[in-house]
Amino acid sequence: MKKALTILFLLPLLAKSQTGSFTFALATAARTSAGVYKKDSTLVRTLWADKNYAAGTYTEYWDGKDDYGNNISSPDATYNVKVLSNNVSYTWDGIIGNTSSSNTGTGVHRGYYTSMTGMAIAGNTAYFCQGYSELYASEAKFSTTNPQVRLDIFPGSVSTMNADYVATDGINVYWAGYDAYIAENSFVHATKVSDDSQVSFGAYGTAYTMVRVGAPKKYTSVIDKIVLAKSRPSGLAVQKSGNFLFVSHSGLNEIHVFNKTSGQLLQKISITNPQSVSVDGSSLWIASGTNTVAKYTINSNGSLGTKTLTLLGIATPGAIQVFGTTIAVIDAGSNQVVRFFNTSTGTQAAQLGVTGGYASSPVVTSTKFFFNDYRGNLNSFIAWQPDGSFWVGDPGNFRELHFDASKKYIGNIMSMGATYSTNADRNNINRVFAEYLEFAIDYTKPLTGSTGWSLVKNWGYKTTTGYDRTKKLQNVITLSNGRTYATIYSAASVPQLVELTSTGLRFSGINPFGTYGVICQDGGLQKTSGTDAMGGSTIVTKYPLTGFDATGNPIWSKTGTLLAKTPTNNLKDPNISPPTEVLTASKKVIFYEPFLTYHGNASLPYNGYHLGAIKQGGNTWLWKTQKSTFTNYKGTFPEADYFEIGNGVNQHAGSRVNVIDNNIITGFNGENWKNMQTNYYNHYYEDGLAVGQFGADRYTNAGTAAAGNAGNALTPAVVKDASGNLYLYHGDESQHGGIHRWKITNLSSIKEQYASIAYPKSYLAPAAGYINLHSGLPLNVKPTTAGWTTSGVATSITGTKKYILDGAPDIFTNFVQLTGTASVQKDLGTNNVSASWKISGQVSFEFSDVVVGSGINTYIDVLDAAGKILARFYYSGSAATKVVTIYGNSAKIASATGLSPTLLQFQPLEISILNGLVTIKYANFPAVTTPIYDATASWQKPKTLRQYFVGGYPAYAKYIGFMDMLFYKDYSLASSTQPLYVTK
Repeated sequence: MKKALTILFLLPLLAKSQTGSFTFALATAARTSAGVYKKDSTLVRTLWADKNYAAGTYTEYWDGKDDYGNNISSPDATYNVKVLSNNVSYTWDGIIGNTSSSNTGTGVHRGYYTSMTGMAIAGNTAYFCQGYSELYASEAKFSTTNPQVRLDIFPGSVSTMNADYVATDGINVYWAGYDAYIAENSFVHATKVSDDSQVSFGAYGTAYTMVRVGAPKKYTSVIDKIVLAKSRPSGLAVQKSGNFLFVSHSGLNEIHVFNKTSGQLLQKISITNPQSVSVDGSSLWIASGTNTVAKYTINSNGSLGTKTLTLLGIATPGAIQVFGTTIAVIDAGSNQVVRFFNTSTGTQAAQLGVTGGYASSPVVTSTKFFFNDYRGNLNSFIAWQPDGSFWVGDPGNFRELHFDASKKYIGNIMSMGATYSTNADRNNINRVFAEYLEFAIDYTKPLTGSTGWSLVKNWGYKTTTGYDRTKKLQNVITLSNGRTYATIYSAASVPQLVELTSTGLRFSGINPFGTYGVICQDGGLQKTSGTDAMGGSTIVTKYPLTGFDATGNPIWSKTGTLLAKTPTNNLKDPNISPPTEVLTASKKVIFYEPFLTYHGNASLPYNGYHLGAIKQGGNTWLWKTQKSTFTNYKGTFPEADYFEIGNGVNQHAGSRVNVIDNNIITGFNGENWKNMQTNYYNHYYEDGLAVGQFGADRYTNAGTAAAGNAGNALTPAVVKDASGNLYLYHGDESQHGGIHRWKITNLSSIKEQYASIAYPKSYLAPAAGYINLHSGLPLNVKPTTAGWTTSGVATSITGTKKYILDGAPDIFTNFVQLTGTASVQKDLGTNNVSASWKISGQVSFEFSDVVVGSGINTYIDVLDAAGKILARFYYSGSAATKVVTIYGNSAKIASATGLSPTLLQFQPLEISILNGLVTIKYANFPAVTTPIYDATASWQKPKTLRQYFVGGYPAYAKYIGFMDMLFYKDYSLASSTQPLYVTK
């Protein structure tokens, strides 16, 4: 991509005035960021980041202070101000590795560690389970006529059992698994085919509630409940016409037999290592021992009679399943095929699959299976449809393959599980990798379940227990010899070079990387040395590629070029060298600190900057940004020049930084943020100014598989196409079940304007035209100073929802009472306006239940000197219809279902009076103009801004948040602009 267009505007020099003012002009509306720099391009202060401005000419100011409000010591005579403007577009393109009909919504198939672990079919409905499925149900179904749409059995976000096995008799569906948070607790429960309701086993059933916090599923009746280590089920089968349910427990060397209706335990049958089981009329097939698949007679009391038939030639039996006179057996291990035997004679009738699977080639086909790897047999299954077609679980490829009765491929369901390792080949952007899977990307087509991508390779077969299960393939790159290389990590996190060849991974046997090393796009090797320990420095060096040896291993020069050395680590600076390429096109070396605390030590937080740059060859910071918020912060996700350490986020806050040309993009996966996760990305230009922010979080972007949402997107990777567009790929754990892609376009809109200004020794803040009603309030106290008072029983606190510490903290109040009133109010002073006044700021009702009928009674009021109401802003709701109505005085601002998310987030509110008429504007809704609330009130004497609560039944919690509330008197348009520091 060509360097983003930069336009230089030489604005008037203001050295004589020394006021700190500067002027810039925008031909069109744009996002803007601004910073103050020394003449050597060192950033002194970020003035604002990622703010929207309309077209026009603007004058802004620098007060001569740094990012933390400190005076500049020994200031230079003059400084440069840069204003960056842009209209870069960020678009969530969709998902790769998921064949669902839609990219969003409850119908999306969402794998976690696996896609599906079991399937059983009744009529035209396939019931499936997914093993571990954090915060989502492991049990679901789909119509065999529309398999790409998931249908929930337990709707919503609910933590169900770790269901590994499922069986059905056409009336009930039986599910076997365990509690993932108390792994020794295993059990079986059942649902009805007719309506998915839970089956009661009467006196033989017991209730069980999942341990997982949040939305734990309560099972009303379970059987085969065992509290014992190694008790997990290993197989499940049920008679269709008989009365028996069979549950294997390989760890106990037992098969438990139940009456499938009453739930009564009838038998415990001793058998060595029982695994998959399948009913064949009055017989039971059992895979047991190491490689035995045999048929047993079922006695009338549920015990097993003699062994009547044993299948031969099976090396590593996996799932087995009977259909008519055929039993299908997965033969994993070195064979990787499905064998079909006659149930009467034991003769093998057919075979499906490529013998050896991926042992000799990574190429993925529709008749090639991946049943096991170094972890042993992966959960797989065979499920027959009534028409004789069948499904085969292909767990190593996160897919379920559908074949017709003649074993011809029909189609598949794919839903990738948790992807902690995502890569895109920077020298061949059509190759995208997740875990050990490779996808071919067609950028000319949209990303849907069937277009824009295809699964082409699986590189995981040759890995062993000695390799890390989460890092997997890293740093995939095609070099000048046309061969592709990557990094793979040992279980001890030691990197090793591998080559991706036509026969699979070639292990080079060398580790050229040290602890952290990256093969750059030009083939050079970027290595990190030194230490990030307290008092230490990190050194980044690059070694050029000089050729390749006889085996194809790259050879790098032993003489490197110093990229940068960080100043001494002091927990204020981003001293970590990322495991990505860090040199920009303008020769700046980027450092990103993604963690909250030093090496996980909670007493040593990184409470300074998290992103910075040093000139190539240098050892001093050129610029730093992403200042830490504070640990008590509980507001919305901060803007691009901040790094979030509040809202409960844990050590694993940030992910990776990607540097491409003069673009720098940092990731923030936000583990445990508001008890959820985030998926945000901050985009910067090479001088440290923010271009934009994109992404989503589950708190504000609610809904199953909502667009942009992802969990633990740990390894974002950015590539550039021939047109200069950027594409960011990242994984998911696993809100969608696949790899996400964001498209970044219109980079040519990035422009910068420059002005040279004198250091503002005589800085005098411009007349604001308003009074900040929060000024002078201390942090984390009840608002009872600076003109604020409280009355009644309410909990009110300052400084939790605003991350910019500017001496004007927010106020957040909650009230829970059946009776009485409470208020939090600000004295506006003695006023006698001639024409107008206005109060503007941001308000939220976060945590309130805004659909509770008449029990709401939460108001924002402006009162006159006599205590009469001039203006009232409030909402009401209907519990029956879910309609919420928002009012300004008696005028409706908005009325609809679905308004709750708006009210529960901070939104702009403006209440103004001009010549006796009240105008109220909220969020993006049209303003309403009405008479004053109380006709006897004096509009020229505004006296009090009030949060007001009235008790009522039911006693729902009521909340109001104020942020940056400003008071204007007889204001003009020129003096009534909201200040830049207002957060979102």
